[in-house]
Amino acid sequence: MAKAKAKKTTVKSYGVDEVKRYLGALHEDHKAALKMVGEQYFDIKKELDSHTEMIGQLMIDVSEIKYELTQKVNRVEFARLEKRVLKLENSRR
Repeated sequence: MAKAKAKKTTVKSYGVDEVKRYLGALHEDHKAALKMVGEQYFDIKKELDSHTEMIGQLMIDVSEIKYELTQKVNRVEFARLEKRVLKLENSRR
């Protein structure tokens, strides 16, 4: 069997200017990505605020409807009252 030859690894060294250029490019890319995320957050927050307002208005409307429903007479009671009024009207004639 042949012995496996050890591979030589070469380590490349970079100059200071190259590293600065690379880090500058990474920084610009990172800033652009953060700006995009910030814009998306602003749009989402604006939409969430409008939904919150709509839900608040719906809750107010529902409470008004509940209050109005408690003030109304149900059908059975209305039918009874109608019969009583008819009896009273007929007895006065």
